[in-house]
Parts: sequence; structure tokens; C-alpha cells
Amino acid sequence: MIEDNESHLFLESLKHLIIGGEKLPEEIVEKLSVLTKAAIYNMYGPTETTIWSTSKKIDFASKVTIGKPIQNTSIYILDVIKIYVLLEFWVNCILVGQD
Repeated sequence: MIEDNESHLFLESLKHLIIGGEKLPEEIVEKLSVLTKAAIYNMYGPTETTIWSTSKKIDFASKVTIGKPIQNTSIYILDVIKIYVLLEFWVNCILVGQD
């Protein structure tokens, strides 16, 4: 939509733009800031949750991140040996079932 001139009128009319699925590059945010005055939200959630787990309203002056956990959830950033780092995203979940 950013590269399609016919979509620019549509982008101008938006009040909120919710983006998710892949990493949101800062250059995309910069291009959008010229095309729309909409509040831009970066949404993130691993496939296993099938929902967004974190959210951040993008401020054009700040760095793009995955934001904070949604209500009533916790997130833990772990490495492969489960030590807290800023590399991978794990969602705290409960599995119900029998062995």
C-alpha cells in the first residue's frame, strides 16, 4: 500500500493502523508517517497463541519494539537454555491434558 499511489488516499483516511505478522521495519514506519496521521500499533504474538500477545503504539520519535504484554499476561525473553535475554519470545501458557 505504501508504494501504490491509489492507496494513499485510503491511508490518509485511517484513524488507526494495526500492523502485525512480521517484524515492523523502522523505514516502513517512516514512510507511513508521511502518508497517514493514523495511530500506528505494532502487534506481536507467536503462532502458538493465535492472538496478539504484546502491543505498542508507535511514536515516530521512538524505536520500534514489540511493546508490552496485553492485560493479564506475562512475557519472558529467554535464550535457548532459558536464560533471560532479548533474543527470543516465550509466552507463559498452561496446557491441559492427560499423559
